[in-house]
Amino acid sequence: MTTSQWVNGHPYDDHDRDAETVRDAETVRDAETVLVTPDSLGGSADAPEPVLSMSWADMTSTRTRTPIIPTWLRSSQQRHATMRAIVSNVAYWAGFHIWRGPKYLIKTGAYAPVGLCRMVGRLLHWATAEQGNWTLRQHAADTNDAYTWQSLNRTRSKESRARWWVLGIGTSTAICAAGTAVFTVGDEIPAVGWYGALAGVVLLLARLGRPADKPITDQISTGPRFTKLTAEMVRQALVALGLPGLKEPSQLQFIHLGCTVTGRAGWPG
Repeated sequence: MTTSQWVNGHPYDDHDRDAETVRDAETVRDAETVLVTPDSLGGSADAPEPVLSMSWADMTSTRTRTPIIPTWLRSSQQRHATMRAIVSNVAYWAGFHIWRGPKYLIKTGAYAPVGLCRMVGRLLHWATAEQGNWTLRQHAADTNDAYTWQSLNRTRSKESRARWWVLGIGTSTAICAAGTAVFTVGDEIPAVGWYGALAGVVLLLARLGRPADKPITDQISTGPRFTKLTAEMVRQALVALGLPGLKEPSQLQFIHLGCTVTGRAGWPG
């Protein structure tokens, strides 16, 4: 049963209404639509935390056990390959340093006197107790603070007297011990032992006297080298990009520490 009515002089019933609804739905379906969905976040960059379980099955599981005998020891082929690699590396290391032995001797002989002077100087400087005190006394003198200067000087003198006693007693004890060893057991120790002890002392002095950035022995393997990043390098690179308005490197100025990366001045991160 349908109902009809007159619209604009024409009958209008339920069938006409249904046909108009279908046409409207097709019109909406034909229109361009965009489905707006929220951005989905990726997973965590951290590895998932292991689940701690104290069950008997997990504690007795053999899946995560490290083998008692390493894998390379359980295979004869791997044992032979490993031993060949060890012997090859040791032979290369020995040949590398033996070939440079004369060079090491020259550097040791040059650095040992410097190390002896440096050791004596450090001991004397320690005995004077001037470390840190001199700067404070100078500041008191610059500000005309006589009371503070005298107090600091008394403290330094007190510490210095005790340190001189310690240094003198220690030096005397070392000399007496060395002399006693020479005269009592000197004949029982072979010459090789004395030469070895002397070589050890010389090596220690050379280690103390060499510059911090110049080791006595050469490096067998060379690791990756880092290029120090300077402000001039950054200026030249930016000018080479051809940026508008940037013609000369002098147009760029760095503030504060200059060119820094990851908190270290002049070094790439």
